[in-house]
Amino acid sequence: MPIHLKIVTAEREVFADDVDMVSAPTRDGRVGILPRHTPLLSILTTGELGILKGGVRTPFAVSGGFMQVLDLPTFLRFSGKASVVGLG
Repeated sequence: MPIHLKIVTAEREVFADDVDMVSAPTRDGRVGILPRHTPLLSILTTGELGILKGGVRTPFAVSGGFMQVLDLPTFLRFSGKASVVGLG
């Protein structure tokens, strides 16, 4: 069961796909999200967002915004006034 991931900035949708895992820099430290993760709302800090799909890791640089994990079964959204840049 994959995670449906959406990365949205104020300007546009940067990424939307089903993925296996996401790791993100938050105020409370690095957070790893797997399918069936408990619902969560967290503030992002500057750092690297890692997306894992089919054994391939894709990095994004993030600066600010927030991360929301919903149980639908697992839906993850990054948004807000954030800067997101693909590094891969």
